[in-house]
Amino acid sequence: MRQEHKKKLIAPTIAMLVCIIFLIFMAVNNLFTYIYYNISVVLCILSALIPLGAIGMLIYVYILRVKEIKEGKEDDIDKY
Repeated sequence: MRQEHKKKLIAPTIAMLVCIIFLIFMAVNNLFTYIYYNISVVLCILSALIPLGAIGMLIYVYILRVKEIKEGKEDDIDKY
């Protein structure tokens, strides 16, 4: 990978990591909150799966963005 591509990947990588950390914190917080208040296990698990699904989508979008940058399409606006 070229040096210029590595520089263009810094911002998306940092943004993705910050979002993932927030979503992990949210999932763990939901689990402990529901356990603390004795709410049903099904609701507890569902409240943790939603942020985990969002993490999966973030990773998918990040992979697509990396492919775009490697192909030389740094600007997304040309799609519209």
